Amino acid sequence: MMENPSYLSIRGLGKTFTAASGHRHVAVGDVDLSIGEHEFVSIIGRSGCGKSTILRMVAGLEPCEQGCIELDGRQVQGPAAERGLVFQEYALFPWRTVSQNIGFGLEIRNLPKVEIDSTVSKFVKLIGLNGFEKSLPWELSGGMRQRVAIATVLANNPKMLLMDEPFGALDAQTRLTMQIELSRIWMETRKSVLFITHSVEEAVYLSQRVVVMKARPGAIQEIVDIDLPFPRDIASRGFNDMRTKLLSMLLDPVTGTH
Repeated sequence: MMENPSYLSIRGLGKTFTAASGHRHVAVGDVDLSIGEHEFVSIIGRSGCGKSTILRMVAGLEPCEQGCIELDGRQVQGPAAERGLVFQEYALFPWRTVSQNIGFGLEIRNLPKVEIDSTVSKFVKLIGLNGFEKSLPWELSGGMRQRVAIATVLANNPKMLLMDEPFGALDAQTRLTMQIELSRIWMETRKSVLFITHSVEEAVYLSQRVVVMKARPGAIQEIVDIDLPFPRDIASRGFNDMRTKLLSMLLDPVTGTH
């Protein structure tokens, strides 16, 4: 049973942007969503449906024009370490090694060196990069760099992990590997995760629930439970049935295309 089914609470969320022409565009309109403690939830939808806008508001990077966002009972009013953000681009310092990147946030908090070293060692092992502790980002593959980016966020022990298309720039094989790795890391850490993706397969593979968005304005069309055991088998009938179900929800009702 979920410890707190409303660990992240989004109520009546809305956001409007004004174009250079002066036209006002409703990006997100009246969204309600709760995410439980330790739960992995993905948001999918066509481009322009407001997926990333919602995540940026949860991260505190965009202000809420209407509605309220609370994490663990506290209102979100700006960026904070309790919400760890992983972007599609690798947010690493190119002049710092793997260990130094992972330990950066801990250094900023002035933690004792022995605690920093212990935490860094723990997360180097968690992401499977033993032996690469002294490597610089340019010496690593794209997938390895993204592992370091995830570990850098997790090392600061956030209450929630926010991921905006983190594997979008990777090739298909590396992306699949990273999905397997993230699923493993999530099962070990049990962090609450809000994950944005354009990939239905990725959402089905990783998530306990998938939020399907519709556009103009961005709103929740449906929330689907992914009742499949972990680790997921992408070749199973259940996986492909769920994939087909979600794909059908994303079809344009007029053209029949995504």
